[in-house]
Amino acid sequence: MEISYSFHISSRSHAVTTTGKLASVSKHNTRAYESSDYDRRQIDIIRGTGSVVNDVKEVYSREFDEALRVYNERQKRPERRIEDYLEHVSKSQNDVAVECIIQLGGSDFWEKIPKEDRQAMTHIFKDQIRALEELLPSFKIANAVIHYDEASPHMHVVGVPVAEGYTRGLERQCAKTKVFTQESLERCQDVLRERASRGMEMNPKLFKGVEMKAKEEGRNHDVPKFMLKALKEKEEALLKAQEGVRVAEFKKKHLESSLSALTGQIESEKEELSALKEEREREVEAGKRVRASWERLEANMLDKDAFIEKYVEGHLPKEKVQNDGLYHFGGAEVVKASLRKEAEKAWEKSIRTEREELTQEVNRHRGRGR
Repeated sequence: MEISYSFHISSRSHAVTTTGKLASVSKHNTRAYESSDYDRRQIDIIRGTGSVVNDVKEVYSREFDEALRVYNERQKRPERRIEDYLEHVSKSQNDVAVECIIQLGGSDFWEKIPKEDRQAMTHIFKDQIRALEELLPSFKIANAVIHYDEASPHMHVVGVPVAEGYTRGLERQCAKTKVFTQESLERCQDVLRERASRGMEMNPKLFKGVEMKAKEEGRNHDVPKFMLKALKEKEEALLKAQEGVRVAEFKKKHLESSLSALTGQIESEKEELSALKEEREREVEAGKRVRASWERLEANMLDKDAFIEKYVEGHLPKEKVQNDGLYHFGGAEVVKASLRKEAEKAWEKSIRTEREELTQEVNRHRGRGR
């Protein structure tokens, strides 16, 4: 019999980018809530405490306090100083910590193993911690918890990736991409798999006649759980319907097909999301134009008297012509009265124009919404 091994790190939607997400990780990992699905008596905290948040804060203090002090002393402007580096990283949307999940064997293997025998996995998981620290000494592990209360025993490891030598900001910083590179992930996969395999050999009671599956290509990165679940469900359904097909060949073809279909679906959803985003941007711009037209119309309607006075002032002759008949029969007031009538007509024309523009903008905006 063969069983799988998996090691992946938090990324994309599962990335620990804020202190809020770190708190959620802490609640899940340490079972800091009541749920019928979990049993906090069946978890084993082998590194850290019952609070992942506090454990990460302790690592931040130990690793960054001195660099933070030096950085703040160099700042002449108080607003550039950083009071709390953890909160600073959280607000920047960079990962404040990295969570690694390590699992050996799936539910199809563990459902046959009595729960009381699963605790023998602890020594393998502890060795995985030691190996991980040897491979990535710059990954400072804050907390590690083994979950024995789910379908398959697995371990959650939360730590802080630390890199130094920066010339901007702190000289020493939290830096996931510098610590977890493609090369370091591949090496972790290879070495940790080998260490887990040796651990299986040392535990014949659990793993007699059991071997580890060969490493699958392209599995040095995080695969979302929903994809794995969908693949497994499809695989099981097809296996039942296709009796007599060699399992190894069938699984390979099916996985390739399923991954291709899922990849196509994801790409299609990305394109749809992009189109929706562009449509939304167009609607926002149309809305801005409608508001601008409405504001111009309101301004003109409210400033009628000012419009008329400005018009009269602008069209009133600068020098009085004494021989002009208008000045003989009423003087400048007659001229102003005439200009006011012209101004009122000009104002009404301006309002009609603004209303027509506003109506056109509203109609165009409604047309996009249909």
